[in-house]
Amino acid sequence: MAWLIAVITTGIAYVVDRGWEDLEDDLWVGPYDALDMFDLASAGLLGGFVAIGWFLGRRGLTITPLVLLIVAISFGREGEPAATAVWWVGTALAGLWAFSYAAGALRSLAQVRSLARASLTERETLIGPNAKNAVTRFFRRRAFLLLSLAALTATAWTITILLFSSERGRQFEGPDGDIVSDLIATVAVAATLLAIAEAVLFFWRLVAVRAAGHDLVWEVPQIEGAAAPYTPIGLRAVIEAEDLRADSCICRTEWSRADPEGEYELSSDDDIPVSDYCPDHGIDRINASTQSEFLAMTHEPWIWDESSVLPQSSNPDAQRTLLYGFAGPSFAGIVLREKSGVVDASSPYADPITMEQPAIRSYDGYHGDYNQAQRPGAGMVDEIDLRPVGYDGSAFRYRHGRAWYESAQSHPEDERER
Repeated sequence: MAWLIAVITTGIAYVVDRGWEDLEDDLWVGPYDALDMFDLASAGLLGGFVAIGWFLGRRGLTITPLVLLIVAISFGREGEPAATAVWWVGTALAGLWAFSYAAGALRSLAQVRSLARASLTERETLIGPNAKNAVTRFFRRRAFLLLSLAALTATAWTITILLFSSERGRQFEGPDGDIVSDLIATVAVAATLLAIAEAVLFFWRLVAVRAAGHDLVWEVPQIEGAAAPYTPIGLRAVIEAEDLRADSCICRTEWSRADPEGEYELSSDDDIPVSDYCPDHGIDRINASTQSEFLAMTHEPWIWDESSVLPQSSNPDAQRTLLYGFAGPSFAGIVLREKSGVVDASSPYADPITMEQPAIRSYDGYHGDYNQAQRPGAGMVDEIDLRPVGYDGSAFRYRHGRAWYESAQSHPEDERER
């Protein structure tokens, strides 16, 4: 919406000012000075923002009113009063939109804080190192991005000043009429605005996570179309570090074989993808287990095919997602899993989910809006009813792959060949 305000303002101002009549005019009149550079840079900044501002996301909320303010100041020096008024109105509207969004973010954070206080229990749990490291890593990456933008800004302004000192006083029609300081100034202003927007977003997220309770674990109940137990599809066949230490487990060895050049450095505490050939975690182990042994393993994500949903409990109260660092839309938190009394992220490199991600929507192939993959139609070993262990559905084991889960409601009239 903020970007759209800038586009509409630009279009209206162009029509009011009859900008097409000035296309043949000189870029500046008289000796080239700082104000000329400012005017040219503001025009370049506006053109770039109109072209790609949509991709800035939340940062556009901060950048839009600043871009329009710069253009309004530049245009107000010599532009038509009516067109100048359009720029100032657009600046005001973009500022009001940003202010309303900020007010909404504050209300959302206040609601999260109130919900945290109202929902707080006396239960305590141990948060594993992966979850804490994942949050720290997220903010470190954002801090590095912010510092990089600050360095780019300083470099661009330094080059701009040096170039302008050599180009100052040139005439547009003179032999030295070609200048580049305005282009570098455009980059410098753009980098400055990006750094400001990134700083606002960084510190707001930091404050939000602290204010919402950075030491809390949120239990989010499954609500149709809203939240569901979540492990990222494509990253599910991962075995925890503590389970890799069995003498017969070859997962780490097979992972090293698959990465002979050591492209991915792993420590002894990192989770890694399971090997299909591992005696403890491979396909043969899944299919050779008795039904009772299999039922005891259903909580392990690695037994399920990467394209399968995870089992959903028949008890709605048990269908929960654990989140660490949740602060509402500002920071949706790191997904946790519970094992042996400890809750932890699957990896210290886990990224926080976003409010738009399918991770916080139902993965049920029948009820949800997620386009779920279908299990294979041939090669099935057997079907195991999971209701005895509290899941509303069945497991299907296959000769050459990991098991698939299917809820009782997903395909009630399945006619697949077995």
